[in-house]
Amino acid sequence: MIGLVIGSIGTLVLDRGAKKMFARMTVNSREKKIRLATEKMAADQTISAVTTQSQFDPSSPDATEHPHILNEKAEFSLMREVQADVSRSQHFRLFLIATAAIFALWLLGGLVFWKTEEATQSWS
Repeated sequence: MIGLVIGSIGTLVLDRGAKKMFARMTVNSREKKIRLATEKMAADQTISAVTTQSQFDPSSPDATEHPHILNEKAEFSLMREVQADVSRSQHFRLFLIATAAIFALWLLGGLVFWKTEEATQSWS
């Protein structure tokens, strides 16, 4: 019974704003990852400008692909990473909501038991 109630509460809470929250979290996470990647690229360009040797390997599989395709692959993998992060975050929030609901129902049950037994048992 408690599981059904908690499942219903979790579904109600998450379904109401799930799409909007997922979209907002995805945008925020994507912007953060893009900012970090941009900072890393700037740092890498600074380091590569200091070094005089080229690290280009024409025999690598990426050397034959167009830079636009490489950019799309990087964006695709970044978006998959963002979606995985957001999904983990949502699961963690669902866990917290379910834990809070269990705790609240447990306390409510204890309070009801205490009040109903207080008059007959004279418990303090």
